[in-house]
Amino acid sequence: AKQPQFANKCDKWDEFDAYAWSYLLAEQPRFADKCDKWGEFVAYDWHILLEKQPQFEDKAKGFAHGWAGILSIKPELANKCDKWVKFDAYDWHILLEKQPQFADKCDEYDIWSEFNALNWILLLFQQPQFADKCDKWGEFGAYEWRSLLEEHPQFGNKAKEFVSGWAGILSIKPELAKECYMWVKFDAYDWHLLLKKQPQFADKCDEYDGWRKFETYHWFLLLYEQPQFADKCDKWGEFNGYDWSYLLAEQPQFADICDEYGGWRKFETDHWSLLLDEQPQFEEKHDALN
Repeated sequence: AKQPQFANKCDKWDEFDAYAWSYLLAEQPRFADKCDKWGEFVAYDWHILLEKQPQFEDKAKGFAHGWAGILSIKPELANKCDKWVKFDAYDWHILLEKQPQFADKCDEYDIWSEFNALNWILLLFQQPQFADKCDKWGEFGAYEWRSLLEEHPQFGNKAKEFVSGWAGILSIKPELAKECYMWVKFDAYDWHLLLKKQPQFADKCDEYDGWRKFETYHWFLLLYEQPQFADKCDKWGEFNGYDWSYLLAEQPQFADICDEYGGWRKFETDHWSLLLDEQPQFEEKHDALN
């Protein structure tokens, strides 16, 4: 997109996905004849493209997702749309996020029940007035609750009904810890978020045996942010090359543990690239093994 003069050198057009195409064509519409992914564009892809390049509107009209993208920008064309019944939950989420007046259409086509937790989080973040339509509160994870509560703290009482809701609350308002009655039910994602944001709750993790719930994924993400918990980790031997490269790029002091558990031998080329970009002092390790 930044250097269109190199287009004739490109032999990877077929590897571009719809998301990449929408961003490319938004900046360089001249490449439209190279695109073979029109039918894979979702509503957001169309929205991104049509905002900058409205000349693709006729192309968009051939697809249900295209119509959702059109109406998210030009709601006045609603009476021209013949694809309402084909809209999926993602189409409705994008449409209602941008044009909430179409809620009556969502009622008419009985779509609310098809929204998943992610659709709801994204929609409520922008349009909290639709909370009474939501039936997926119990599927929100701790990170989703935190994101929603940071923007809309009025959902705090609703969050208190759910385990992950409490993890989200406490990651923002640790002073409410005495009110929480869900500690024993926290899963690894709940503890990971809570300890990343509020490491003082490590004693609660001890008390409720939360550490045993952590898998490798949770450990390397937590240690990336809070390396002081290294002595709690019992999954070092399960770290793969990506885990080690990601962690050491931010916390190079764990190199000795990587030595101890043979982590360096798990590195592949892309893992070395990731690490050496941030920590070039490990070039000697690379050279010794290659």
